[in-house]
Amino acid sequence: MQTEDNNRMFVDTILFTIIIYFIIQSISNLIMSVYMLELLNTSLDIKAAGLAFMFTSVGVLLIKSELKALKISGITLIVFRLAYPLFNTSIKLLLSGVATGSAFIFLPLLFMINRDNSRQFVSSLSIGTILATLLSVFSRTMGYTVDFTEYGYTQFIAWILGIIAIMLLLRYDSHPEETEELEKGGIFLHILGFISIIGLIYFAYGSPTVFTRWSESDYTLTLVLSTLPLLGLLMLMLVRSNLLTALNKTVVIIWNLLFALSLVFAIIINQVDFIDSYPSDTIIVGLSSFGQVGLMYLNLLLSPVIFLDLVYIMRSMMSKKLTRKNLSLSFLGSAFILVVLIFILLFSNVWGYVEPVSLIFRGLMWLPFLILCLFILVPVLIIKNYDFPKFAKSKYSIYILILFGLLVLGTITAGLLLASDPADVDTTGVTEVKIMTYNVQQGVNDSGEMNFKAQLDLIREIDPDIIGLQESDTAKINIGNNDVARYFADQLDYYSYGGPKVVMQTFGVVLLSRWPISNPTSFYTYGNEDEIGSIHAQVEVNDITLNVFVNHPAGSNDSKNAHTQGMLELASGLSNVVLLGDFNWREDSAFYSMVTQTYIDTWRDVYPTGIDDQGLNMSSTIDHVFVSDTFGVVDANYITSPASQTDHPVYWTDISW
Repeated sequence: MQTEDNNRMFVDTILFTIIIYFIIQSISNLIMSVYMLELLNTSLDIKAAGLAFMFTSVGVLLIKSELKALKISGITLIVFRLAYPLFNTSIKLLLSGVATGSAFIFLPLLFMINRDNSRQFVSSLSIGTILATLLSVFSRTMGYTVDFTEYGYTQFIAWILGIIAIMLLLRYDSHPEETEELEKGGIFLHILGFISIIGLIYFAYGSPTVFTRWSESDYTLTLVLSTLPLLGLLMLMLVRSNLLTALNKTVVIIWNLLFALSLVFAIIINQVDFIDSYPSDTIIVGLSSFGQVGLMYLNLLLSPVIFLDLVYIMRSMMSKKLTRKNLSLSFLGSAFILVVLIFILLFSNVWGYVEPVSLIFRGLMWLPFLILCLFILVPVLIIKNYDFPKFAKSKYSIYILILFGLLVLGTITAGLLLASDPADVDTTGVTEVKIMTYNVQQGVNDSGEMNFKAQLDLIREIDPDIIGLQESDTAKINIGNNDVARYFADQLDYYSYGGPKVVMQTFGVVLLSRWPISNPTSFYTYGNEDEIGSIHAQVEVNDITLNVFVNHPAGSNDSKNAHTQGMLELASGLSNVVLLGDFNWREDSAFYSMVTQTYIDTWRDVYPTGIDDQGLNMSSTIDHVFVSDTFGVVDANYITSPASQTDHPVYWTDISW
């Protein structure tokens, strides 16, 4: 009997690993699909109703056969998860929605079926959740921050996992064990704690590049701190669980508080003042301090506590009487709260576009994370028994540890091997530079499809030396925590500076360069719709220093005026200046006149009429490159949408000295 139980624990752990991994992916793609389609019109419409798929748990009340419904909903989740990457965003929204909806039927049924098998179930699901988190980290590292099981030929890995999960699910059955007398009390806070843990994994901990964009932390070290502590926790759970049993309530609560505080303040300390009045001074920010980065590292070291909490919460919940009604309604309420927190996080980014509600959340990116931490802490606080359960030891434990160890080793190795490794190029004799400005629309094309690969291919074809990206803040749930800047930089082997941090919730500007970048700073100016963050950095080429500014102002004339004046003041007195970006103003504006009083419009310098020799008229463009009169303009080229692989034209110019 003991052998059968150990075998079941191992099999269930593998099943739950795949299921939780697919659930996180499906939720991520549902939110991303909604956002990508809304991005085309920068407003909220009926497509946002796709989030209603997360409210399906009420359907559990109508089910007759729990085990049969569990298998059907689980298989539906798997099949639709495997299907959605094959379709365009509109259909992907529907398919990922069905997968997500199936998940919120599967989960309450899973708890219901295992109400008499709590010890083994708690072990399998908690270990499976840890493995699913690491699997997400590994998959994203292998795909240059994009989960490589969802795109291209490497989707076959997801198909293998899906087939394994279906086979295990078809054989799944409940195995009642002798249980203690059930306690009285509700389970809503327990389910809310469980969903909040899934939410934290989805928001950040399943994709470590998020933390590097929050604080400019080192990517490889971030990967190490995201994985090794989890390996340590798993070893304790499977090998030396008596050490975890020794933890008392005070230690657990203090650990949780330190984790929550380090997370919230790691966000806040990396933010700068949000400018809400005009006129106002430009805020200039240099590279992160030790404290700004160190607090993020500390949080990653503390992060295993959420998986300890998962064990405590589940163990406490499984000691209570579980019914379809309390499970269904608890999951429904928890899903609603998660959706609200998702909207708060999105509104903190697009606060100027969904008035008046979104305005409330400007600068409050930290708020959803704090709330999730509190929702995890509350059920932990009310738990009476803090004895950590002893996990069953068996020959299968070593297989789980080996699998986990391989994922950790693979993640760290991939992080080292795939990271950008710019060539040591001798620029002696170089007297010409190709400069590109590219608004990548958060990696999305003009049809609302994720388009990282095509954009990368276009950059490679043009082969610029210096690139300014706009709308490049993608390491957040809006675009599934995929980091387009790192995706480009690592595959091009370019130097990069991420500029304004994601915690400032700008739409993002990034500088990529074939040659080293020095003295980088971000500067912030007034914005009435977006946070306006820009870049100034220097690139040494041959015997000159290029002062490169990457820009993306937006909003009212006051916003554009504040940015233009701030940019020109910073550039004043500098030599060899390059001003590039999506300026959101045209040649007939006062801002264009302000810039061209001092700097050369590279397009107009080559084509004075604004029309090139192929008849392309770009006299009304908003994507520009301006340079000091110390440069000569050799060539200028636009590629318009859709050939530009985004909704903007891509523009590059060759300048010489």
